[in-house]
Amino acid sequence: EVIQQPYPIYEWMAPIPSHKYDWNRAEDSLLTTYGMEGGRGVLRDWNEEYQCCHEMPRDTLVDRILYNRTKYRVYLDFRDAAVK
Repeated sequence: EVIQQPYPIYEWMAPIPSHKYDWNRAEDSLLTTYGMEGGRGVLRDWNEEYQCCHEMPRDTLVDRILYNRTKYRVYLDFRDAAVK
């Protein structure tokens, strides 16, 4: 299993791939939901999700692992929604 890195990857450091024309690109940009929950049209409250992570218990090792995993998942979901 590959885990995404929590820091941005700078594309200017990598070679630029050749551009390929995509007929569906304009349609995709019009239909993108920008942070909405997929298919349901419900806007996600990123601040509430992040604050709920901070309210999780961190007493035992299992609690800390679950806390870090949940916080990391919220961060990745937010970053993916922001990039789209």
